[in-house]
Amino acid sequence: STDWVGRCFRSIREIAMLPHVKVIIASRPILFMDIRRHGWEAADCPRMEVHLLDREQIRQWCANYSAARGGALELTLEFLDRRGLVDVARTPLILYMIAQVLEDRPGAFCERRTFGRSEVYQLFVDWTVTGGYVGEAQKHRVPQEFRSILQETAWLISSTGRSFAEEDWLLSELRRRYGSEVDSVPVDRRLFVAHMLQPTGSEVTPHSDERRLVEFTHPSFREYLVGERVWGTLERARSQGMLSPESWAEQCTRGLTAAETEFLIDMVLRLGRKEAHDLYRVLDGADNVHLYWTQWLDPLWDTLGTNPSESSIKDLRGRVAATATRACYAATLAFLLRVKAHAVLRRQVSGDTCFDVPSPPDCRSLHNLLRLQDTLPDKGAAADSRSILLQNLEDLYLEPGSRLSCHSLDSLVVQNASLRGINFSGSEWHGADVRGSDLREAAFDR
Repeated sequence: STDWVGRCFRSIREIAMLPHVKVIIASRPILFMDIRRHGWEAADCPRMEVHLLDREQIRQWCANYSAARGGALELTLEFLDRRGLVDVARTPLILYMIAQVLEDRPGAFCERRTFGRSEVYQLFVDWTVTGGYVGEAQKHRVPQEFRSILQETAWLISSTGRSFAEEDWLLSELRRRYGSEVDSVPVDRRLFVAHMLQPTGSEVTPHSDERRLVEFTHPSFREYLVGERVWGTLERARSQGMLSPESWAEQCTRGLTAAETEFLIDMVLRLGRKEAHDLYRVLDGADNVHLYWTQWLDPLWDTLGTNPSESSIKDLRGRVAATATRACYAATLAFLLRVKAHAVLRRQVSGDTCFDVPSPPDCRSLHNLLRLQDTLPDKGAAADSRSILLQNLEDLYLEPGSRLSCHSLDSLVVQNASLRGINFSGSEWHGADVRGSDLREAAFDR
């Protein structure tokens, strides 16, 4: 049964009710970064960290859940093992998602293949967009475009820089795109289904208006759906044989977070050979940050005219700075996805003489990105973009003899990379993680 969950909750609640005791429960360590950074962890303020589930705990979770459902559900550690899901299902949330999908669709996790983290989320969203109520009648209709609506909702909330958004604003933005009805289903708060989105209280504006707030029930749902929204653009590009500059620019109006990027990378790593090759090809050039200057800056110069005013020049400076930031976002994401697609191709065609692996991503693209990040006016955006770039370069392959000198590579993560013969002279490497990488004949002289 689920009594074990209740017992844990009651224990925490009892502790919290003691005098002079405060309990904070959070799934994100980042919430406590400032506490750690400033050394505020006093002896009388202990911190308990919840670690990922081990195999025995996963076995127990599955047994408890199956027992609560009458024992009819085939959810065991061995079931997960056969599908490569044990390393993915190390948290109760993902186990819950697997269980919900499996209970309603027993054949969803077929035994003939393994599954990645993004695929578990994909199957859970598949289940969600059909109503998503195990053993119950659907409470209300959802439109055929419900998946797109969820993606747009995730994008809109994420674009605010917060984990939640004001409900009326969110609905007005959705109606602006989809209209007041979709498939005769009103675009209203009933679209915010209970297991995917939830109210999160309200906030009072300076004019004393109380506004309802809404958020995803777990941040990873929002992060996955943002990744899926970008992935939809890439899938259309693969099928059409080209990436529309307009559609790619629309996906790069802001930088993706590390978690959103991780979902996209996982999607790439699950591709077959042809799909990986097509993705690699359509992103060719999209990782060259200099190309965006011509595409995006020329129209800005045209707005100046022959006798620009001081205000128009000031406005242009701001727009040029924003354009540089967007170019950095677009090129960074394209470069990372090309690195991962190339890694997929190298693994899948190893020993296959009938298929040629294309040339690896150009080292100059990486060099130019790092240079731009050093000079971006928006230092926060530059730091975020650089962190995401340098910490996701596992399996990087660069042509021997390439040059990547005079860069700060302190946070570089390039495990299992091929960097043979690369010239790193003048670059800083303190703290870089290069485990399993080939660095033979590489130059490090200052």
